[in-house]
Amino acid sequence: MCEPCERLSFANQKPTATLFGSIEAAEVTKKELQLLRSDAKFEELWTEMEEKQCNFELRPPAKPWKRQAPRRLEQSACASQNYTFDTA
Repeated sequence: MCEPCERLSFANQKPTATLFGSIEAAEVTKKELQLLRSDAKFEELWTEMEEKQCNFELRPPAKPWKRQAPRRLEQSACASQNYTFDTA
């Protein structure tokens, strides 16, 4: 998935890169990335991921744990009030 962006970066870092060439490379990269945003490509990527998961004996993807906000950010009766400026 990152390959088109890597190629664009490499092309733009060449000493012989021109503005027109960079714009063309960016347009080609944009089109490549848009082609990757299809259901078929996602299914292909997901299937590949599942195969590698089995090969490397990894846990399946899961939703991240729900985390609690730090106590210092919690709203409470004894929490300090926001500072209000006296001048406009």
